[in-house]
Amino acid sequence: MAEGCGAVFPFLLTVPPMASSSPTHVRPAVLLRALRPWQWAKNLLVFFGAAGSGSLLDVGVLPRLGVLLVCFSALASGVYLFNDVRDAALDRLDPRKSGRPVAAGLLAPGFAVVSALVLWAVGLLGALLLDPLAALVLAFYLVSTLGYSWRLKHVPMLEVLLLAAGFVARAAAGAVVARAPLGGWFLLLVASAAVFVVLVKRSGELREGRSRRPVLAAYGERGLLVARVTVLFVTLVLYTGWAASTGFSPAVVVSMLLLASGLLRVNASVVTGGAAAPDELVFRDPLLFAFAVGWFVSFALASA
Repeated sequence: MAEGCGAVFPFLLTVPPMASSSPTHVRPAVLLRALRPWQWAKNLLVFFGAAGSGSLLDVGVLPRLGVLLVCFSALASGVYLFNDVRDAALDRLDPRKSGRPVAAGLLAPGFAVVSALVLWAVGLLGALLLDPLAALVLAFYLVSTLGYSWRLKHVPMLEVLLLAAGFVARAAAGAVVARAPLGGWFLLLVASAAVFVVLVKRSGELREGRSRRPVLAAYGERGLLVARVTVLFVTLVLYTGWAASTGFSPAVVVSMLLLASGLLRVNASVVTGGAAAPDELVFRDPLLFAFAVGWFVSFALASA
């Protein structure tokens, strides 16, 4: 199976054969772990565009966004399987990643590839049934993510922008499905915040020194610090610009304070720990989680 897929997608299977034999059957729990469901939280960004336009609670919007969230989760999980097959040899050398199902020999590479193809087909078809334009956004997300995983993750700063583009795609697709207008401030704000989060992640990886990511050699702690602070400032300025356009209602002011507090706490995690996985940090840090939930509620109320 793996050899057949490799003939069509040669870049998928560049993993040296494992010493142990591949499993003859797959346990559901193993496959579920390989899909990394805890990472699906990133896809909640699909609700952001609708919340920003005040259309989140319009009739039929929430179910459509729910389907879109599933579509993005299917695409993302397919990419995780893709990465696990490509990076299996390196993952076996990394104590934090050696337990991943493909690297540990619990999931056959061929089965993982076929599962990824099925997930991508389901995600794109589901998006197409929702809205053709949303399907184009998801296709862009998939192509850019695969390009990142294949080669572009080794290009300094471009890899940061590509990861940020994935967050923008989620929010943009949500706005499309909700029939919400895509304002310039919206795209810029999401892009700026996404770049900040990725820079925090790279800063954390560099500081902790445990990541084997080759591109980290091109970054320095001081350079990442300057970039982080600059992008953080730009994000807050963009958000203030949006707040000014709404008239600074009480909900807007609260959302500004919560956003600033949350971003500053994320930035501080570079020193305090957890910055290497800022998306998971939200769920491990009760105060940061409270900031995130409070911000979303106040942001939605301010936009209503």
